[in-house]
Amino acid sequence: MMISDNKQRIKSVAYTNEEELQQVLGKSPELLDEYNELHTVCGNNNELRIPAGNIDLFMISETGDVIVVETKLSRNRESRREVVAQIIDYISSLAEMSYYELDMATKNRLGEVVDSIEAEINLPKVIDDNLRNGRIKLIIAVDESNDDLTRLTRFLSDHTRFAIELIEIRKYRDGERELYVSTEIVKSNEIDEPNRIMGESDCENFRWLDMMVDEWNKGHPDALALYGSRGYKQIRIPQLPGSLHYEFLTSSKNNNVWIRFDNEYRANHAQSSRVTESLRQFVNTHISTKKKEYDLTFEKSRSQKHATSKLYVLLDQQDVDETMLVMEKLIDLTKDKIVSSYAAE
Repeated sequence: MMISDNKQRIKSVAYTNEEELQQVLGKSPELLDEYNELHTVCGNNNELRIPAGNIDLFMISETGDVIVVETKLSRNRESRREVVAQIIDYISSLAEMSYYELDMATKNRLGEVVDSIEAEINLPKVIDDNLRNGRIKLIIAVDESNDDLTRLTRFLSDHTRFAIELIEIRKYRDGERELYVSTEIVKSNEIDEPNRIMGESDCENFRWLDMMVDEWNKGHPDALALYGSRGYKQIRIPQLPGSLHYEFLTSSKNNNVWIRFDNEYRANHAQSSRVTESLRQFVNTHISTKKKEYDLTFEKSRSQKHATSKLYVLLDQQDVDETMLVMEKLIDLTKDKIVSSYAAE
């Protein structure tokens, strides 16, 4: 029960429709998380359209957490198994996207929000890593929970690696004022690991990457792969700063391996645009081995603040020898031009 300052009971009122609830959360994401500052990227009149469907609300945190919010009203009979299946489908679809692809899907709204956040970390890099590794928080926001939805959500939270929350957002009216109260019904797991299906063992792909990197380091003492996380390992070149590096990257969802050069310089660094242009020169270039010819792909963020760019090769299978050979060829092909562009005045 809520009581006003004149000791009148404040009654709860119904939302007009789900769009109203979306609008409230889009403008006040703090209702979903009182401890971390969330930023709305897409919602209400600009839903995020991905292959799995339209996401009601898409948000990021100041630390690069990727957050999907699905809103449902209690009078909507879909607010049980259907919504749970729907948001899990969103994970698989988002995990297929890179930061650049997601930025394009949001019509550069993601880049604009990232630019507005004062962060010491490289947010595009963190978001890209979270996407590829399925580290995505799922929030079901309802006006009133029910036993079935609570049971399903709690089971997923307790017995799987899904970072899923169920939050109730009640609406009240006190005269002309409208008040909103959020209650956390089900709290999520921390999203420090990829979302994994119940019962799955520690990610085999990450163990493969560790093994592959061990083999690489044995034969390349001057270009060790030492830095990174479970899903990626960086190779630092002595003539370049750490923000310019080669990288092995894999994910928890398939056997793909990315071999790439990553330019993480911000736009206000003079060398950033020169390095980006040196990478652009390799568009339509190929790397050939005895097994296959690989296309080199160039990507550049449209963010004005984080002028991140990449040049990469995609391998669709985990083959230690082939992976190392492609990285060797990528370094041989590109390193001198990249170093020259960085050192140029």
